[in-house]
Amino acid sequence: RKAEALLQEMETMSANGDTTVSPNIVTYNAVLNAWARSGTRCCANKAEEYLERMWELYNAGEEIAPNDKSFNTVINAISKSPNEAKAQKARMDKLYQAGYKDARPNEVTYTSVLNSCAFTVSLDQRTRRKAFDTAIFTLQELQASRYGHPNDIAYGTFMQACANLLSEDDEMLRAVIEEAFRQCCKDGQVGEMVLYHLRDAAPEDLYRQLLSEVPMTTKT
Repeated sequence: RKAEALLQEMETMSANGDTTVSPNIVTYNAVLNAWARSGTRCCANKAEEYLERMWELYNAGEEIAPNDKSFNTVINAISKSPNEAKAQKARMDKLYQAGYKDARPNEVTYTSVLNSCAFTVSLDQRTRRKAFDTAIFTLQELQASRYGHPNDIAYGTFMQACANLLSEDDEMLRAVIEEAFRQCCKDGQVGEMVLYHLRDAAPEDLYRQLLSEVPMTTKT
């Protein structure tokens, strides 16, 4: 709220003629980040509100064009809602394809969506399955993407989603984890985070089997 108050003060001073304190993209991104990190119930709504405000200013001729950091911060703010996070990423795709280069998705974008899936709070099985389907789709899309490739954080976050959204008796669990981990090995992205969440996600026998296949050197 202090960041928001300071921004409003800067806007007022700028409107009164003091252009030396005119807010810019860095200022607005800082406010977005402050709301995303606040953990308050309204943080997602406030972050989206400021993103829309940035668009309004940009369309009015101000040099406050939302960039990839703006979008990624909003996705983090709405981390409890995979559908909304996925929608924001889709919005970035659409804008980038339309020629707005500052909206180019990257590894952080995809990982933020994976994170939103991993921390789905609903206890409803259908909702959790939908979140897991979104996680699978997001990882596969990143693997085939021209925007970047999965790193150890992306793979680790996906393993975390497996651990949080599926039970050990789920028939999908073994196949999904095995495929993702083997691809992680091929990509050279096996790190501490991946192994940590693999331990939580995989049944004991599968964990030991996959661990025996890990190259001697891993990312730290």
